[in-house]
Amino acid sequence: MPATWSGWLRLNVARVSYCAAASIVFAGTGGGLLAASQANREREQLIQRYVVSIDPHQQVNAPR
Repeated sequence: MPATWSGWLRLNVARVSYCAAASIVFAGTGGGLLAASQANREREQLIQRYVVSIDPHQQVNAPR
């Protein structure tokens, strides 16, 4: 058992690197999915506002 942090890290560099890479991939994928979802919601809101600005009596509730 290594007595120092750097000794432990030298023994486990592959595991630490794998965990760091997996964390980055997971965070990037999750962030990308959340951003895409938000962009779709905002796009739908813009479409609804545009349609209502053209014809105030028009209602846009159909999902796309």
